[in-house]
Amino acid sequence: MNTPALTRPHLTTLWGGGGILVVSLLSWLAALNVALPLTTEYFLPFGSRIPSMVSDTILLGAVAILALGIRGESGIVGRSVVGKIALLVFGLGGWAFQVLGLLPIGQGQDFVAVGASLTIALTVAVAAAAVVVVRARVLSGFARWALVPVAVCNAVAAGLSYIPGQDLTYVIYIGGWIRILLPLSLTVLGFSYLLYGQSAAIRRRLHVLNQAW
Repeated sequence: MNTPALTRPHLTTLWGGGGILVVSLLSWLAALNVALPLTTEYFLPFGSRIPSMVSDTILLGAVAILALGIRGESGIVGRSVVGKIALLVFGLGGWAFQVLGLLPIGQGQDFVAVGASLTIALTVAVAAAAVVVVRARVLSGFARWALVPVAVCNAVAAGLSYIPGQDLTYVIYIGGWIRILLPLSLTVLGFSYLLYGQSAAIRRRLHVLNQAW
């Protein structure tokens, strides 16, 4: 599905990629159990609720920009309604789990069932978005494929909950790798979108710096 009439989303990917890069940084800080010192006695872990809410809000904004485009540009899925919905579901995933954590349903079967449903919906949405981005051909080069590793990591993470209890060793091993690979895939995604279409501008800046020296 070629989209030659669409405006290439250079500004859209710049802002959307920048937002995802911030989210990836917060994800790394959470994965590494880093805490923000608020006072000499109180530290706020980046994996706690408030930083997570900030990260989820930034992700939603960044993904909305990528899905819908800004300043007349096309989103990264072109005119695909399915792609736009899939990206927005991806962006809303974090907040959906935040709301789930606030619901008065305890930690019983209802909580597990709703959590599993959200996980499946999020996994399918990211996978669908990745496929539509590739097929839309609005992006080119590596940026066109950069969402695929994120989709794969999400799928593997979701699949861990379905591994039988007797294989707990595999869950811990694979989960440890996913704890690293998921923030890494977001970092790569953020950089690929942030730099998409900026090569000419980067070369100009490097030329100016070279002349200045």
